Amino acid sequence: MKQTESFLVNRVYAEQDLAVYLSDQAGNIHVWNRAAEALFGYSQKEIQNKSERDLFWDKSEDISDGGIRYSWRVTKNADLKFVKESVIEISDPSGPGDQFMKIIEDNSDGLTIWEQCELWISHYAHSPEGMYVVNAKTNKFQFINKAFASMMDEKPENILGSSGNNFNELGHHLGYFPKGNSQAKIAAEVDVNCLHDGAKKPKYFVGRLDRLPNKRTPLSEVEIPLLTASETPEEICRTWFKKYSAMHIGAIIVDAKKNILCINSYLANLLGYESEDLENRSSEEITNESDSSQLASSEAAWKNCTFTFKTKDGNDSKFSAISIYVRNIKKDIAYTVSLCRPIDSMTDHQS
Repeated sequence: MKQTESFLVNRVYAEQDLAVYLSDQAGNIHVWNRAAEALFGYSQKEIQNKSERDLFWDKSEDISDGGIRYSWRVTKNADLKFVKESVIEISDPSGPGDQFMKIIEDNSDGLTIWEQCELWISHYAHSPEGMYVVNAKTNKFQFINKAFASMMDEKPENILGSSGNNFNELGHHLGYFPKGNSQAKIAAEVDVNCLHDGAKKPKYFVGRLDRLPNKRTPLSEVEIPLLTASETPEEICRTWFKKYSAMHIGAIIVDAKKNILCINSYLANLLGYESEDLENRSSEEITNESDSSQLASSEAAWKNCTFTFKTKDGNDSKFSAISIYVRNIKKDIAYTVSLCRPIDSMTDHQS
């Protein structure tokens, strides 16, 4: 069905009951009505020219150019909504190109919180990523898929009912997580959202565990740079850095004096710099004092951290990170190595 753009723009703003927005073929949002603001929590100003992928729970989901589908969407407050999406194509020969009106109906209200949990885990039962549900009151695993059990190297029955304390922090995290009930840990990315029945507090946390390496970050492995008798700490760090210099994940190495030894292009570009602009400069130029200290001293192997980097424009950008130190022959900390990703996915469409 094709209509003129002007008619449908007016239709978007006139619609009072349903969340409606206009997007282009790439998924960039241009018009956003009040019902959409109420459903997703973003104002027209906040959402304009952002990608509708920022509303997708499953970032691999395709941008729709027609028809009806049912899927999961994420609000500004990290709530999950099970929605019906109807798409109408807009054709305007005098305009910038085809656009699409997306009508979003929230079907979550018609389901109990338990039904939402069951629907969510069944939706992703065969996903290659580890999916799980943690009860917010007991902090215990309620549901998991086969991939999650495989990543944890545990039988599903040994995980269900066990503690999910390490998997219930809302947001996007890059971290080192316990592997089942053992002392082993895995390096992974975790996305956590919540389901609730109208109350302010979440009833369940629903999450996705994506191990490193993964398809978006083809790391050979998250290696620990170890000191050897034949190499200096700097040589060890530079050898390690080569593996991550071109990866789609932030990598930075800082010495004990808080000077930047290496920073890869991915991280430098996110901050508005070229990597060569920041090398040999003080890390305090791109972090606050406390974060700069974290970058220059880590107390344990692959420590989970959160850094607030300063962009070239002076804005703050939060990153989730894992860090580890490299000691010199005297056992003094010589360098700190960190891998990091932006916490707010809306600032990083590529991740």
